[in-house]
Amino acid sequence: KVNDNEIDFSFDGKLVFLGDNLDKLKEIYFTDQKVEIKVCLKGFIDDNIYYIDSLYIPEIYSQRFNQVVSEPCSDDSLVSLHSHPFKHCLPSEQDFISFENFKEKNENALMIVMCEEDRFNVYE
Repeated sequence: KVNDNEIDFSFDGKLVFLGDNLDKLKEIYFTDQKVEIKVCLKGFIDDNIYYIDSLYIPEIYSQRFNQVVSEPCSDDSLVSLHSHPFKHCLPSEQDFISFENFKEKNENALMIVMCEEDRFNVYE
């Protein structure tokens, strides 16, 4: 759960949204809840705290209720985030395959599944 612009990890770290980036993410999330979204989060890491200072939507090729196909996040992105249908937070096998490819480019990268306005699952 997000608490005061922060997400605590179960693996001794956290993600902090700086500025209005959490509001921007929620705006993207609520734009069309009939399809999954994909968002790349950028920022910096300090003592296992991921500070998010910008985000962008990569080129999207297709979106459905339970799938989004897009360009991968840039190598300097810290987080590859996508949504899942409401309250379905577990990643698919394809999600993990895509994340492994992303992690090869950035060993500190995270994958986040957003499944409610303030609920996220974080994977490293």
